This record gives sequence, structure tokens and C-alpha cells, in this order.
Amino acid sequence: MVLFFAVLGFLGAAALGVAFALRTAGLLLYGVRFGRRQVREIEEDRARCVEAHSASTADRMMFAQRQRGREFEPESADLAVGFGRIPQDVPAGGISEPDRVVAGHAAGLVAQGVLRGRIDGFPATVVDLEVIDHIDVAEVKKRCGYGRAAEATKDCLTVCVGHLPLRLPYAASVHVLGSGEGTHTADPGFAEFPLTRPGVREAAPAGRPPWSVRQDRLIGCVLSNRGLDVAEATGLAARLVPLAGAFPRSEPERFRLPEPAADERPASTLWADPWVRGGR
Repeated sequence: MVLFFAVLGFLGAAALGVAFALRTAGLLLYGVRFGRRQVREIEEDRARCVEAHSASTADRMMFAQRQRGREFEPESADLAVGFGRIPQDVPAGGISEPDRVVAGHAAGLVAQGVLRGRIDGFPATVVDLEVIDHIDVAEVKKRCGYGRAAEATKDCLTVCVGHLPLRLPYAASVHVLGSGEGTHTADPGFAEFPLTRPGVREAAPAGRPPWSVRQDRLIGCVLSNRGLDVAEATGLAARLVPLAGAFPRSEPERFRLPEPAADERPASTLWADPWVRGGR
């Protein structure tokens, strides 16, 4: 600032404009460099998270090999259907970069680190899904392209699936437990039903992890940067599967959904639901 006023005093108003322009250019250049450094730091953190997730996946494989009745699969495209996977051809041009990136992600999405087993006789499956964090992308894309921002800010959604005896309407835990606002169910009557039955309320995890009934699946999920290790993944299943086992076998019959047509695409599970991301 001292230099700024000195230039103004000695050279007059013309020099003032030049000095102001130079100062503005300097600030802009600093902002660009600072933004690039931030993106590099985010990408470096993402690389560390990917490495940690690879180690956790290897641990799951070794765990399955040691434990009788456990099965491991490195990845599965079929299990990702219903969790955002949409097989499709993505054109290289003719659509915006955000649309191309999101469509490409949906086309290539697979379930990773698949761990299957039984808890108290009930089947459970734990998988990881790479998901785009649209909230973080909105901020980081100001400093780089959308595709680079989406890759650098991906999260890992660990999902546990317990199996229900029949296809039932969608209902999220925030609605069933009365701990959230808004409508998080396709059938308010069914949403009130589970906790009226002995054993279900006691088995229902309170708060975290969020869970939902989606047709014949009871789904719980945890969002993180690098996925869950073996102890955390099996702990998630241990908290969720007893709830699936506590569901009545015959009483929910009046809420049963019709069986899907042979060519019907499975209903999408929206990992971006606010109730999922709220307790990150």
C-alpha cells in the first residue's frame, strides 16, 4: 500500500490505473496458483484414500478365506444395478461435460469388495460403491474442469443388504423412527407398521447407520472417504441383519408389492438422498 500511494503522488492518476491493474493481475495470478495447489492437495488425498480402500478390500478377501461360510468377490456389476449403475453408451460429444461425466460414472459403476455371509442364519451382503459427491464437485470445479473435480472428490458408500421375505414399499429409517422431516416413504401406512411389531423396535438401529426398506431388501449404508475395514463392515452387518430377521413373515402381506416384469429395470437406490449424507 505504501508503494501504491507513492506511485500516485509522484506520477499522478495515469500511473494509478497502471498500478491498480498490476495489483489486480497479481492477485488473480495468486488466486489461480492457490486454486491449483488446492486441487493437487485434494487429488493427493484422494490417492491415499484409494490406496487405503485397496488395502481394506484385500483384508476382506483374506477374512473370507479364513471364515467358513463367507464369500468374497472383487467386484460385481450386477450388484451395482439398483444402486446407480445404468448400462448405457455415453457419447463423446453433443452433451455437456457434467452430463457426460455423470452418465459415464453410472455406466461404469460396479460394486467393489463384495463380502457375503450369514448372521444368525440370515444372509447379508456388504459392498462398496464409488459415488460422486456433487456438493464437493460444485466447489472444486471452480478451480478445474468438472471431470477432474468429480474424480478428485469421489466418496465411498459402504452398503449392507439384508434380505426380506417379500417385496415391500420404500420407507427410510428417518421416517419410520420419526427422526427426520419430509416424506421418506412410498406408503405412510407401511412406514408405521414395523415398529408396532414386537422385536422390530428393539432390533432397529437408532440413528446411524441410516437404513431403508426397498422392495425385498433392507439396506444400511455408511459414507466415507476410503470405505470400511473388515471390523467396521462386519459390524455394520451385525447391526442391520437382526432387523431384517425381526420382520414378520406373514403380517406385512397386505403391503406386498407385485413381482416385477421380466424386463423391468430394478428401482434405483438413490445414494444421494439427504438422509444418507446427513451424518457423514
